[in-house]
Amino acid sequence: MKRCTRSDHLGGRIRGAGVIVGGRMLLTVVVLIVAVAATGVAMDHDGMDAGRRDDRAMDSGAMDGGGGMPGGMVHEKLPAMDPLTGYSLYHLDAVWTDHRGDSFPLAHFRGRPVIVTMIFTRCMGSCPVLMQDARRLYNELPPELREETALLGITFDHEYDTPEVLRSYAEYRHYNDPNWHFLHGDRGQIREIATALGIQYSFRDNGMIAHTDRIVVLDREGQIVDTLDGILQPVQAAAQALTAAVR
Repeated sequence: MKRCTRSDHLGGRIRGAGVIVGGRMLLTVVVLIVAVAATGVAMDHDGMDAGRRDDRAMDSGAMDGGGGMPGGMVHEKLPAMDPLTGYSLYHLDAVWTDHRGDSFPLAHFRGRPVIVTMIFTRCMGSCPVLMQDARRLYNELPPELREETALLGITFDHEYDTPEVLRSYAEYRHYNDPNWHFLHGDRGQIREIATALGIQYSFRDNGMIAHTDRIVVLDREGQIVDTLDGILQPVQAAAQALTAAVR
């Protein structure tokens, strides 16, 4: 009987052990098969983990392109500016169209407290977190005040974020409450409201939009009560300021 050398074993492993020589060689083949199977399981496990990581990314920050597809856009942040205080934003008479297809000026919300953010649907950075922060602020309000408070998400991207895209975005992100309004306007009126809110934004050559992360709260007459800059900030102080201003 031929004695199997180290090189024979290596050669057998490389060739897939085409000839079994004695019990020892059979054991080697079995071990190899088990090792390959274990490697496959490990690869599958890694793939499942990657899928879970992708799911978590979508849940924690990925914005879609209006229909649930990742946009892959991460924006550059810009610093906040001083907002327009002491004056009502309702003097701005531009007409907006919301994600339900209804058109109206900002004065449509006169008599109601308002929480405002500016976003774009293809954002993959802080925009989804800003919207969640606005929801946290809304939920912090007393129940009777919450019922009448409007939440506005004004898009920077007047070309891509049509009312139809905003409707798909609202549905995908589960902003179905009637108090939510995602607003589309033309280039001029978006620049005008952003300036009034102290929000900077700039379109980049790669399709991204650099912008300020800010939430603004308005009283019943459209005057700025408070601002919340950055993401994942405490919301209690802003909720208290809004509550005090409208009671």
